[in-house]
Amino acid sequence: MCTVITQLSGEGRFWVAANRDEVLVRPASGPRRWPGEQFVAPRDEAGGGSWLGLTARGLFVAVTNRFGAPKDEARESRGHLVLEALRQSSPSALHAWLGTLSPERFNPFHLFYSDGLEGFISWSDGARLHSQPLLPGLHVLTERSFGASLTVPAPMPAADEPERARFIRERLAELGPTPTAEQLQALLGIHRPEAPLDSPCVHVPDFGYGTRSSLVLFKQQQVEDSDWRWAEGPPDRTPFVAHRFGNLLHPEAAHR
Repeated sequence: MCTVITQLSGEGRFWVAANRDEVLVRPASGPRRWPGEQFVAPRDEAGGGSWLGLTARGLFVAVTNRFGAPKDEARESRGHLVLEALRQSSPSALHAWLGTLSPERFNPFHLFYSDGLEGFISWSDGARLHSQPLLPGLHVLTERSFGASLTVPAPMPAADEPERARFIRERLAELGPTPTAEQLQALLGIHRPEAPLDSPCVHVPDFGYGTRSSLVLFKQQQVEDSDWRWAEGPPDRTPFVAHRFGNLLHPEAAHR
């Protein structure tokens, strides 16, 4: 699962609020600049990849899985898809690179990528890859997006959004056009006991599953000035820690 919410401006700035939902015992570690790379991302210690990240050029990438699609253990971890995406120079370059990708290399996924000037969604059902550009405005991505719940997958988003996405849009409408970081953090922390899997924050302890970490990012035109807020745990129980992105990208300078 996973939830990715973004408001694109088309002017080089955007915000992202994202929760990672995963098996509770799967090991992971928090965001850092990866050795030899030009991006900051958390690490999935089981698969060796990541689920989101931001580059020094301002390219943000995030992945979710795709509901209802069987998992082939012989395929590469989707976290490696994110790493390769973060090595691209721009959304357009990433879009072109995805055009050369075999859909059978990874299990089904949804991939969001933007630098604030342009943005795309690409998704795969494991056999076919689809992509579409994103206009400025609000977008909500979950594992059930793009017809994932339909018997016959749709090439574009289904007219009826998944329940979690509808709930998130309704709450954001109450917050107005410019939610604060604190409001987005609170939104990510909402857990509804009557609908645990359709909540922004998921808790299903009987199945050893739930929201493992959260990000609220305000990406600025000057990428190093971006506000990166991270909760290394469920956002309804874990404080967010604020970082200037430049300090994460250049930790040696931040500690001088």
